[in-house]
Amino acid sequence: MDSTAPPRDGSPAPWPDGTRCPLCLAHDVSAAAFHFEIEKAAGAGMVTVRCRCCDACRRRVIDLGRLRAAVLPLVVLGTVAWPLSVVSSLPMRMLGLERLESAVLTTLLCALLVGVPLLFVDRANRALRRNLETSWLFRRLRARLQPAASAAKEPDHAPNDHWKVLADPPSSAVVVEATDLLRS
Repeated sequence: MDSTAPPRDGSPAPWPDGTRCPLCLAHDVSAAAFHFEIEKAAGAGMVTVRCRCCDACRRRVIDLGRLRAAVLPLVVLGTVAWPLSVVSSLPMRMLGLERLESAVLTTLLCALLVGVPLLFVDRANRALRRNLETSWLFRRLRARLQPAASAAKEPDHAPNDHWKVLADPPSSAVVVEATDLLRS
């Protein structure tokens, strides 16, 4: 079966060929929109695509952006604190720890400070992208933007296929409507 063809099982197709939200596949689309950046072709840069979605998914995309912004200070703090903690183990040594124990403990604490917030962001991002990645809408857009990858019959989510979901595009981004890309 053609992976870029609409579903034939009688279920409503995702927008733009149907009325279902491409993110959740459960609700009808509204005037709300989300954006995603996807790589055009290997090394050719990114393109920002605008798609319609339901109001609930728009809120989920906004919440993901807020989560990313909230964990950024923790990730920066953990990243900066680790080299400093290796140089100066005095705070941990004041607790009675030896130099090696102090270095191991501070490394572990910094790794937790970076890793745990990133884990939450990754899980939220994967939950939001799950349906879109497997939808025929995404496959059609990917086939238009990455013809070499489609011709090579790469897996649906190749390791070098980087993309992210955004509530609002960056101010410097050139936004392309998904319907325009599908028609071209």
